[in-house]
Amino acid sequence: MRKGACLILFLVFCIIQAPSPAEAKEGEWDRYRICRAKVAEVFRSGKTSGEGDMLLVKVLGGQGATLYLPYPTGGHDGYNLELRPGDEIFVALSVDQGEIQGAYYLEFGRDKKLGYLLVLFLGLLVVLGAKRA
Repeated sequence: MRKGACLILFLVFCIIQAPSPAEAKEGEWDRYRICRAKVAEVFRSGKTSGEGDMLLVKVLGGQGATLYLPYPTGGHDGYNLELRPGDEIFVALSVDQGEIQGAYYLEFGRDKKLGYLLVLFLGLLVVLGAKRA
C-alpha cells in the first residue's frame, strides 16, 4: 500500500513539473530539423582554443547531404568531446522549401550506446532476479 502511494505521488509530481507545450516559444524550433549525421572528417585549426575547427559530416536519413559545420569547443577540456571520423552526432538543419539553408552541431549521438547499456542492465536484472527468486 505504501509503495503504491509513493508511486502515485511521484507520478503526480512528474506531471506537475513537466512543461506544457504552451510554455514553449511559438515557432522557435519550427524551422529546424534535427537529424543524425556521421562525422567524415575533422579539420583542426591548430589554435589551442579550438576556434575555427570544422567538421565534414554526412547527414543520415532522408537528406543525405554532405556538410561542413563549425565545431564549437568551449576551451575547457572537461566539456569538449573529441570527435573522430565515424562518430555519430546530432545536427540541427535549417530547411527552407526542401533546401538546407544552414546547419550546426548539437550533440554527440549517445542514444544507441545508452540503449545497449539499458538492455544489458535489464538482462542482468532478469537473470539475477531469476536466480534469487
